[in-house]
Amino acid sequence: MFYINNCSFYSERIWFSVNTSFSSVGDHRQSETPTLTVMHITWLRRHNLIADALRQATGITHDETLFQEAKRIVVAELQHIAYNEFLPEVLDNRHMTIFNLRSRRVGHDNTYNPSVDPRTYNAFGAAVLRMGHSLVRNVVGHDNGRGGVRTHLLKDHFERPDPMFWPPS
Repeated sequence: MFYINNCSFYSERIWFSVNTSFSSVGDHRQSETPTLTVMHITWLRRHNLIADALRQATGITHDETLFQEAKRIVVAELQHIAYNEFLPEVLDNRHMTIFNLRSRRVGHDNTYNPSVDPRTYNAFGAAVLRMGHSLVRNVVGHDNGRGGVRTHLLKDHFERPDPMFWPPS
């Protein structure tokens, strides 16, 4: 499992203070916005859930092996969501077909061409970055678990994801 400030994400009730550091997660961007932090924690928990299931199902005890196998599964799940749920919402059918972005209903694709350059053109990367940032809302909601939602301006919580760690009120 991954830990932040010696607190396991598996714990049901963990409330971090406003000054909690997330630097031990390995990437400074995880706390850019509260919603991004939620995504990081969700996938971290998913990874740990899969690693635990693999340990129980296979008897593998080597941490690095469990980490890499769980990572492989989580990456496949992320790719599945990107290609089957996200891209069809932002691209039309024509472009999904032209660029062969549809997943197979059954099985997988063994096509690999080592002569294809996998790098992204800078202009494409910049355009996608701008498009992705345009999807970020300027208000973040916080559900207290009992139907009450508090909203927070994103500008007040950029690099401070503290609203998501406040106890329900």
